[in-house]
Amino acid sequence: MDKPAEESKPTKLESETLSRYIHSNIYRRLVQDENDLTGLVAYGLYQARKRAWIADVEQMKKRTPTEEEVKEYCFTYGNNVLVELRQRAEDLIFQVSDKLLDERVDELQERAFNNRAISEVAEIKRLLLEKLGYRHHVIGHVLGFAILVGLAAFITFAVAHEPTIADFISRHT
Repeated sequence: MDKPAEESKPTKLESETLSRYIHSNIYRRLVQDENDLTGLVAYGLYQARKRAWIADVEQMKKRTPTEEEVKEYCFTYGNNVLVELRQRAEDLIFQVSDKLLDERVDELQERAFNNRAISEVAEIKRLLLEKLGYRHHVIGHVLGFAILVGLAAFITFAVAHEPTIADFISRHT
């Protein structure tokens, strides 16, 4: 990661500029809400340009810009310039996102594969339990037992009432 810029004490001119509060409507025009990342980055770009302009004025005129000069500077930011700032912000966000994805593509692919494998194994387990689970065995055993009891009852009844099974069958068919 990049190191943050080292802090330095502001010059006398910078101190004067920092102590004044000059407000413009640029933030409101660039940023739609607190979740508008593009607008926030665009506003950061605007602030960087404004600070560079202030530094240029201080260097050339050996004084800080007046409030009126700062207001005039802000006034030069028409809708076309603000649209360009938002487009530049989108480009920067895309470049950063693209770089982050490139750095993490292997990790993301592995996660996706692992998640899919886990999901597939869970589905196979569910199907196996459905087909071969204890419920299936219990039902099979109960039905088998019922058939066995029925067969035993039939044979017992037949033997008790007829001397042979052949006689029983010939009488009832």
